Amino acid sequence: MTAPWSAGQAPVLAALPGAAVTLIEGSTFCISEPGGDIVPGQPQGLFIQDTRVLSRWTLTVDGRAAEPVTVQQADPHAAAFIGAPAAAPRGPGRRRDAGHPAALPR
Repeated sequence: MTAPWSAGQAPVLAALPGAAVTLIEGSTFCISEPGGDIVPGQPQGLFIQDTRVLSRWTLTVDGRAAEPVTVQQADPHAAAFIGAPAAAPRGPGRRRDAGHPAALPR
């Protein structure tokens, strides 16, 4: 069995672009994007006894969407969605220096 958080697996996103992740336990199930987000207007969401109770879920880091890396699903009812913060937008003429983290814009 692969240990949780193992990087020894191929990324799911590269192998299955556009694939959905489905979690199920009893009469409750959740269908999401491979990154864990639930997108409105798609056949996704958290369903309890065939009634959708959640139609939008988005993980953000500092106001920006997280970049999905992979998902590890060892059980039908649980998954670990592994992502990274999206790259910060870089404005023109800004520079940072490790010696002077608060460097002024050029």
